[in-house]
Amino acid sequence: MSVVFLPFYLHFIGVEGYGLVGFFVMLSASLSILDAGLGAVAAREAAAYVGSNNQRQYEILTLLRSIEILLFGVSLITGLIVILAAPIIVKYWLNVSTELVPDATWAIYWMGGVIGVQFPSSYYSGCLNGFQRQVSLNIVNIVGSTLRGAGAVLVLWLISPTIQTFFAWQAIIALMMLIAFRVLYIQSLHETSSTLVFSIQSIKRVRHFLGGVGAINILALLLTQLDKIILSKVLSLTAFGYYSLAWMLGTVVYRLTGPVFNAYYPKITQLLEQGKADLMLGTYQQACKVMAVVVVPISLWLALFSHEILQLWTQNSTLANEASGALSVIAIGTMFNAFMHIPYAMQLAQSYTRLALVQNVISVILLAPLTWFLATHYGLTAAALPWLIVNASYIVLGAPLMHKCLGLPGLRVWYVDSVFKPAFYSGSVMVIAEVLWRVLIGDKWIIVFLPITLATGLLIAIFNSQFFSLNKFRQWKNTL
Repeated sequence: MSVVFLPFYLHFIGVEGYGLVGFFVMLSASLSILDAGLGAVAAREAAAYVGSNNQRQYEILTLLRSIEILLFGVSLITGLIVILAAPIIVKYWLNVSTELVPDATWAIYWMGGVIGVQFPSSYYSGCLNGFQRQVSLNIVNIVGSTLRGAGAVLVLWLISPTIQTFFAWQAIIALMMLIAFRVLYIQSLHETSSTLVFSIQSIKRVRHFLGGVGAINILALLLTQLDKIILSKVLSLTAFGYYSLAWMLGTVVYRLTGPVFNAYYPKITQLLEQGKADLMLGTYQQACKVMAVVVVPISLWLALFSHEILQLWTQNSTLANEASGALSVIAIGTMFNAFMHIPYAMQLAQSYTRLALVQNVISVILLAPLTWFLATHYGLTAAALPWLIVNASYIVLGAPLMHKCLGLPGLRVWYVDSVFKPAFYSGSVMVIAEVLWRVLIGDKWIIVFLPITLATGLLIAIFNSQFFSLNKFRQWKNTL
């Protein structure tokens, strides 16, 4: 929805207004470090809830209730602080044009309202994934995303084309989705959950895992948001809008990697709890292949044809010229990052957090000075390079260390089947398709060429994964 409706947002609120949208995304993501790992603990405990005995289920529910109460308090306090700090943020942090100052201030007031429901919504979503209520959860997300996207266009068109109207609508939909998440959550609990109270002892029981995953999450959020924190200060709001747009499109595969992670992580955790090591390893390898199919074609497509996609998508030549380089770099960096999602799920399932913690500490230390130097000296495209460099190091160094530390076999298979082959085959096909198209047709009909190229890369990735092949198709046909 964010991709489909973005050209409409640009039409009504402009690139500078979209810079405020990018600031909101950065702000809400950065403040989510206050979650301190509680959401991740809740998701893991909810996954263990399914199939546990009555005593274990009661312990899990007590912990979940305690985390729920804590996150509601954190969320309300954080939202209030953002609202009170709105004038200061506009005056001393953002490079806002004078005429946009009143609207920007009101926009941040509404941002505080959205952030005020952020932590409980994330908590309920994580628990519902752990309970394996993905279908119901996704129905709410689909309806909410449609209302958030299409509804924002309608209110900008019919009520007022201002940035504060945009964020007021976002706050309303966020509250509605919170209510829906809580209803689903309550339906998933044991009937005795109404008698549960806050228990500090239940939180102490998971303090070691909580500390490790909390530190990892804080560092991971800094890793994904530190560049935008820096750039929101050193760039004009318009330039930051270009970068925010490139980031949003370059990381669009996260909309697809999340469901893959959420589907496989609880299953890996459950198989580990049940002692089914061989089945767990097979599930892990399958998940890595699925992730590659989802991530590689789209990421390479965005990187190879960034200028054409932006030009066709926004009908804005200036925007395409300014943001295309950053989009290409961000897309490749995001692809590398996504490769590590399932290995990270394996680490969480085994409560092993040390490696990810060390990696993220080193990455954060390097990211901040690199981003500032490259942005101030070489512009937007160079500012995206640290994201690519850090995630490439995860593939080269992090994956071997993870397999060694966990005693996990199949490192070579992972590199070949889940990284190299999908990238090589999809990328080669896309490059060949572009060359043939340019030679035979030229620059015409780009609107036809782009979807054909994406579809071709996706088909190659699917066949390479061996989830689908001509032999399997013939076997399926013969059974009919």
